[in-house]
Amino acid sequence: MAAGAAFFLLVAGCAPPPRTVATIESPSTSPSPAPTPTTMLAATAPSFHSGEVGLAYSAVSFSATGGVAPYKWSVASGALPGGLTLGSDGSVSGTPTSGGTSTFTIAVSDSGDSTAKADGKISVADALTAHLRPECSSYCNVELGCVTACGNFGSLTGGVGPYDFKVVGGTVPSGTSVVGFSLSGTFGGQTGWVQFTVQASDSLGATTTVSPKFWMYPHLSFGGGTIPSNPQIPCWWTGAGPNAPGCTATFPYSGGTPNSGAVTATASWANYACSSPGGPPAVPAVSAANGLVTVSVPHGGGPGGCPSSDGYKGTLTIVLTNQDLCSGSTVKCSASGAVAITQLSG
Repeated sequence: MAAGAAFFLLVAGCAPPPRTVATIESPSTSPSPAPTPTTMLAATAPSFHSGEVGLAYSAVSFSATGGVAPYKWSVASGALPGGLTLGSDGSVSGTPTSGGTSTFTIAVSDSGDSTAKADGKISVADALTAHLRPECSSYCNVELGCVTACGNFGSLTGGVGPYDFKVVGGTVPSGTSVVGFSLSGTFGGQTGWVQFTVQASDSLGATTTVSPKFWMYPHLSFGGGTIPSNPQIPCWWTGAGPNAPGCTATFPYSGGTPNSGAVTATASWANYACSSPGGPPAVPAVSAANGLVTVSVPHGGGPGGCPSSDGYKGTLTIVLTNQDLCSGSTVKCSASGAVAITQLSG
């Protein structure tokens, strides 16, 4: 018995203790994550390039950083150049419709009601345009043999330099080349007309053209002559004496451009001699019109010249100069001739 009781106690002492099960319930919702920190909203303007009326403006864009996307862009003050618009992405593009410089402020706002601003300025050039000089709107008159006689035949406005010029049609007058809207060289070849087209282009790719027409005429020519035509009959014998009026003679000239009234004449002594000591004699008056050079020889030599009671002789150098448009640049077309005055009696 004693042995059996001891056995029971041994078994009882090894039995496991009662188990208690704890129930753990999960919460119905997850906790909110901590907000992500954001930087302050900021706007940055691009580098704006120049524009030109009628040419598409290559898009440039404002940029935004920080804040909470999405962003919304708007013009806060000022105005974009006419024809340009602000896109929803902050880009500026379009085709300018008027020239000038525009300043403006662009605003960007984010979804968190923050706003930032940036300033901009765009310069727009007027459209590249070529013009013929008014005097050359129909045609330009030039003389063969004249050096750079016509000079500039057109002008250029608007656009953005530098500019480039090239002949794209027709033929320039022989002996010349195009430099901008001018001809350089010596006009050669035959009389008649030529027409050519010059294209100007600017740094933005705009182009424009002019098509001048040039009429080439024979060069001025003056052969001169002698006064009087018969040396045995002095030209003022019909009015001889101290108050004799002198004489007038005419000599033909040819060539030049059609506007003969634009030819001027000047005279100077190449040499002279008085019948008695004195001199120089007065320079005869000269003029040119309608194909004739008129020379008016005074009686005697005038005050301080050859004695009025005596005669004188000599050779005049007469220079004709064409004053027409295409001769009226820095180099004018001219021709010269000699008029010999024989011994004249007082």
